[in-house]
Amino acid sequence: MFEAIEKKDIRRLKKLGQHFHAKNKETAALLCLDHAFSVSDNLEKSIEMSDIETAISSSQIFLTYAELMYECFAYPPPLNSKSVSRLFCVKEATSQQRLLLTPGTFLHKHMRLSPVGEVSISYEEFLDLFNKSLSSRLYKSINAQLNLFLQCKVFDPCPSLATSQPCQKRDCLQKHVLDLSWFNARIRFQLLQVSIVQFLHLRLKLTVIKNDPALARIER
Repeated sequence: MFEAIEKKDIRRLKKLGQHFHAKNKETAALLCLDHAFSVSDNLEKSIEMSDIETAISSSQIFLTYAELMYECFAYPPPLNSKSVSRLFCVKEATSQQRLLLTPGTFLHKHMRLSPVGEVSISYEEFLDLFNKSLSSRLYKSINAQLNLFLQCKVFDPCPSLATSQPCQKRDCLQKHVLDLSWFNARIRFQLLQVSIVQFLHLRLKLTVIKNDPALARIER
């Protein structure tokens, strides 16, 4: 798992994420899928949409990732949660009801004042930071994935079909045979897009805009 994370091996991370999710190892699954869908290399992301089966599979896995991430922050973890402690490198402080954030970790980087060194915060402060940082991250990931859908051409009919002429494009990704298999795959892909959009608007959007007024201005 950590080798795949270091190498930014998207395909392997997705397979590992599915494997861990099937085994109910949600912490490991979330870690793999979060790294799989946060790689910034545009070329790597374009490969996800280069053929029909990969586009559908990637969309299904992304929906699983969104569900896992949402459940992570929607249901507040207990103070002594071992999974949260492992995933976010959070430690219990000696003072009661307080937690320690380690420098260089995800939550430490998302503190407003960007403090240097280990930071002690109350459980209530931790929950607020936890909710805001994770919901904002998921919100941005979903929007990035929806933009990727707009660039997907593998379900589109090739314009050459309208002229009954052979396609002159080299390595054309668009479809040249519009059969039942193509139709069913296109409907399936569109339904997955609808599910992700519904997830964004019905479950996540209000939480994120409440936490981050700057995103509210972007939406308008």
